[in-house]
Amino acid sequence: MNQILKKFFFDSSCSICKKEVEDDEIYICKKCREKIEKEKSLHVRKNIYYLFEYKNEIRKLIIDYKLNGRKELSCFISKIIEDEIIKIIRENSIDVVIPIPMSEERFLLRGFNQVELILDNIGINYKKAKRKKETIPMHKILEKDVRKINIKSVFQCDFSVNNKNILIVDDIVTTGTTMLEMIKSLEETGKPKNIYIFAISVAPTFYKKFL
Repeated sequence: MNQILKKFFFDSSCSICKKEVEDDEIYICKKCREKIEKEKSLHVRKNIYYLFEYKNEIRKLIIDYKLNGRKELSCFISKIIEDEIIKIIRENSIDVVIPIPMSEERFLLRGFNQVELILDNIGINYKKAKRKKETIPMHKILEKDVRKINIKSVFQCDFSVNNKNILIVDDIVTTGTTMLEMIKSLEETGKPKNIYIFAISVAPTFYKKFL
């Protein structure tokens, strides 16, 4: 009865193909789930790790997850990245994991930090950086210079980073502006040993230019 009521009152269609899912599926059908799992591949460029190009199925999944409030998708995304992120942490002797923070206002609107929720599901401990001011969501800004101004000096780290191996985690890297500001904040706080980046997906515009 609960499943019938849920389907009647709420949209339970697949985040990717938009077809109705089975009763034991949550927002992603078996076919789309298997397709994403098959396309997953760990890429390493310099100090940056990522699993997908930000396009097609993974793009639809991430947008639906964080912008449409389908937080239950975090369980599937956690399973996708779990083995790889744990391997990265072990191989690089990571001391501190830092998810990219979101503003308090955006957190209240969305109800969850999409990256923190994934790390919580996996059981990875992390330190929280602060976002000192409100910014326009980066996906709404196309101009590179405007992105830089929007995110400038926005992060603050109130914990020790000296001589630490640090892993910054985010769901998407588009232009790299947010990551560069996070790195700048860490280097202003102390002297990290190494800084690594893990993203679920990276936009082609970023890796074709910088990686």
